[in-house]
This record gives sequence, structure tokens and C-alpha cells, in this order.
Amino acid sequence: KAAIEWTVDHLNTVYDVKENGRLMEVSSFTDGRRTNFGGRLGGRTAYRFPFSDQVTLPGTLAVPSVSTRLCFDSRPATALIAAMQKIGAVKLLNNKGIRNLAVRMLGVLNIGSAQYAVKVDAEGLKNGRSTGTGIALFGENESFITAQTAAAAASALYTGSFPHGIFHLEQLFELEWEGRESCLIQKETGDRFVISFDILLESEM
Repeated sequence: KAAIEWTVDHLNTVYDVKENGRLMEVSSFTDGRRTNFGGRLGGRTAYRFPFSDQVTLPGTLAVPSVSTRLCFDSRPATALIAAMQKIGAVKLLNNKGIRNLAVRMLGVLNIGSAQYAVKVDAEGLKNGRSTGTGIALFGENESFITAQTAAAAASALYTGSFPHGIFHLEQLFELEWEGRESCLIQKETGDRFVISFDILLESEM
């Protein structure tokens, strides 16, 4: 229920992202982008959503633009919310009663499942030419893989040696896959910390 409440509470949000190094104001569930998640999920249209990584990644990875988008397992539910945003109906969620009703309805409709999917698309210049690549990760039980990643990072911090200060995960580690096994690789030492044995990965060039 907490995940549904958080999602509903951010459907009518205006926030800032970096585009080409400059701050730009955007709204939740706008600017749909078609992408291929691979596997049984296939092509989906995902919409802007205020996940925190698009705020931190321009700084930690030194890239000029980052945007994060969201879609649901249910294509009709995703399209319905995007349409509601387009006509301004999501503003009704500011009313506590309507907001609570929306939370209950989404819980009953079961528009999501235990599966998760993340798709990263990168675009830029290589040797003076526009190029792009993409990678998709998907599996079952989002909360479990989140906990495994946190546990692997905690184990690394407890047993390893790191510089003093405050860092984001991507500043200290890289991800590595071998079959279905995924690991955090400490950048400075190359030490491996296993995350999971049940992740599928697909790449695009």
C-alpha cells in the first residue's frame, strides 16, 4: 500500500530536471517516451516521474541530461493516468477524499505485480557521430532485489576500505553480470559482492 500511496501522491508533481546542463521544470506523467524493456514486457510508453536519481546522476556521472520515467504493468492504466494528466484531472488528487479513493482503487485493480524492469538508454556523440545504447534489467520481487543490493553495499562498506566522505552508490561501485548472477564491483579494488542469482539482462547497441 505504501508504494501505491507514494505513486499517487506524486502523480501531480512539478519538479526540476537537468537538460543540457540547465534546469528545466517538468510535470509528472508527461513527455511519454517509447522504449523496449525486452523479454515478455516488450515495448512500453513511460512518462516522466520524480525519482531522485535524475537529480543526483548529472553530478555523480558528469552527464548533461538525465530523465527518469515510469510505466505500470497495465498498459491501459498507464495510458489512463497520462490522459488524466493531459486534461488536468490529476489535480483532483489534491483533495484528500479523492486521493484516498484513488489509492483504494489502484489497490483493488492490481495494476502492478512483483516483477520489475529497468531500462537505461544512453545517447551522445562518439567520434563526432550521434550514437546510442541501451540495457534492460528485469526480474521478480522488486523489494527483494532492493534489499539484496543494500545488503551487498553494506557488506562492502563493512569489510572494505573507502575514501572519507558522502558518496552515491554509482560513485564507488560498478555493476557486473555473469549469466543470472549480478555483483557490485568496488571501483578501486575490483572486489566483488554478489547481489543476486535471478536477474535477466538484455543489451542493445
